[in-house]
Amino acid sequence: SFAHADIDNFKYFNDKYGYLKGDRVITQTAYILYQTVKKYGNPKDFIGHIGGDDFVFITSPDKEKIIASEFIYEFERLIPLHYSPEDRVCGYIEVEDRTNQLRKVPLMSISIAIVNNQQREFKNVVQINDALTELKSYLKKIPGSKFMVERRKLNQGKKQRRPSFSLIQNREVLDKKNKYLPLGQLLLNRGKITPSLLEELLDVHFKRAIPLGEILKDRGVIADEELQKFLSLQRKNS
Repeated sequence: SFAHADIDNFKYFNDKYGYLKGDRVITQTAYILYQTVKKYGNPKDFIGHIGGDDFVFITSPDKEKIIASEFIYEFERLIPLHYSPEDRVCGYIEVEDRTNQLRKVPLMSISIAIVNNQQREFKNVVQINDALTELKSYLKKIPGSKFMVERRKLNQGKKQRRPSFSLIQNREVLDKKNKYLPLGQLLLNRGKITPSLLEELLDVHFKRAIPLGEILKDRGVIADEELQKFLSLQRKNS
């Protein structure tokens, strides 16, 4: 199975929040995909970053749905935290479009198009790309995070329509299902750090791939004993 994932409304997030925060979204999305494939995929599965907000992964057909659904779940759980609390509550941001008109754009979501060789034979990468392009054009019409698997087969040179499996995750359901908060957000909510300090610490965290807890201890922001209490609280809420 070959899957192509891209982030919806990423450009508008970049326009409002800047390229630095946009890079953090890309970095975290890559990490989410890596961890998901590592946990639910096969040892020799492949993941890649095409560029911008586009990612791919290759796995076996029996793993495609669990990887896609868990990838969506983690994306929906963590990526909204890159927005301000006000924007998260609203569920959208206000930005100017290409015609300089102010519009309301939903929070970022992830769309995943998947093709495999169970129903049809792909002879080259051009055919794979054509099938993915058609799926992606359809997915763009559906709001929110979702994935779709191509289930059409070729019969005497003609494409035969078959039902396609799709999944759409709802943010409200996810919020009720999981109360997890990242460590930085938890400390911010408890007044242990300021927004500006969190911004500075996250910059180091994403650039150097150092756990936030270690950065906090190294800078003397929080003692190890207190840090462990917050980590314990974080686990209880997950």
